[in-house]
Amino acid sequence: MDKNSKIQDIFKRAEELSLKKKIIETVEVEESEPTPNLPSEYVTASGIMLSSKETMTNTNFLNKLDLSQNAYKDLTFTKEQAKRIQSEMARLTTGVIGVTPLTCLGPQCRFAKTCISIGTEIAVYNSKNGYKKIEDLRENDIVYSFNLETKNVEHDKVLALRYMGVKHIYRIKTHTTLTLDCTIDHPILTEVNGKTTFLTIEDGLKVGSVVYIADTDGNTDESINSYGDLLVDFIESIEYIGKEEVYDITVQNNQNFFAGNICVHNCPLQEENKAPIGKDCWIEVNQIQYWMEKYIIEFNVDGNSLTDLHMIAKLCEYDILEMRATKYLKQNDQDLLTDFISSYDEAGNPISNKAISPAFELKERVARMRSKTMQELMATREAKAKIIESGNTKKTTDLSALRDQLKELIANKEKLVEGTSKRVGD
Repeated sequence: MDKNSKIQDIFKRAEELSLKKKIIETVEVEESEPTPNLPSEYVTASGIMLSSKETMTNTNFLNKLDLSQNAYKDLTFTKEQAKRIQSEMARLTTGVIGVTPLTCLGPQCRFAKTCISIGTEIAVYNSKNGYKKIEDLRENDIVYSFNLETKNVEHDKVLALRYMGVKHIYRIKTHTTLTLDCTIDHPILTEVNGKTTFLTIEDGLKVGSVVYIADTDGNTDESINSYGDLLVDFIESIEYIGKEEVYDITVQNNQNFFAGNICVHNCPLQEENKAPIGKDCWIEVNQIQYWMEKYIIEFNVDGNSLTDLHMIAKLCEYDILEMRATKYLKQNDQDLLTDFISSYDEAGNPISNKAISPAFELKERVARMRSKTMQELMATREAKAKIIESGNTKKTTDLSALRDQLKELIANKEKLVEGTSKRVGD
């Protein structure tokens, strides 16, 4: 094929392709906003109301208390934080939180004025004979104290010495012939229901109570056991010996020291800048634990009974309130009377009269409330006893009925056997 023929063939093919070309028509579509998912109908505010038509069961009742997870989805906790929160929630639900007041009052705390008699020897490190009289101690002296966690005797620092005036003194004598002269409200390391705690004569320390002593050359025998670095002694006598000048010291770390070789408490609340003001008083927490254990044993309280636990907590609360009222009377209104301003004279000077101390009236109210709570607690004991007795009576009745039915069956069986025997004989 020559050159011209090839050119003609190309134009012919191009024409054929143009005839076969598909024309695509475009259609313009107007864009519109998406239609929202609207509710089929609306309810006005008057249509939202509580209804009592729903049948209530234990399950759906408790389900209504479920937390809305969406409301708290942004809250996250570490395992340690969650554990502390759970522990506090458990404390709130047992009723223990109702035992008040438990707040540190700083220098006004009743334990800030506990005292040791003048002349009492305190175990001191690096002294000539190992002891110093309490009135001779000075700031930064190194004394011995007891670490309750490790059960080790450790060196501790004296932060302050205080002269506390003249007070009533009691003498404690132990089985190993140790003696300690102190006020009625000075805490001493002892044991209550198998647990170590600090307790005062005023709050229950008595003859026979355990005390913890330094390892001394006193009269020890098979009755004296060890507790870590200490020995376990016990009180043989407590007697009032009169009034004496008294002192107390503040210790830095373990908050205790050895007076007359007996481990006694030093309350850091004497130093205002050391007091955990606003936090739970450690001493009162121990007292509450002691009282609660005693009440639980005395009333044989079921740990699963929330009602009983709340009533026990109330009794402990009354003990705390009465203790504080008694301390107030002792320090302020020993004659049970107090002065109050009844009017003013023409010159504007106040005219005072005597009235019964509010602390004494508080003690009376606390006594009435305690009596009422104890009656309620005893009522629950009696109710439970009646339920048990009723159950036992029912069981006895049921057994008696079963026994009668068994006798009747045996008698019927004997008659049946006797009748069968006669027919066979005939």
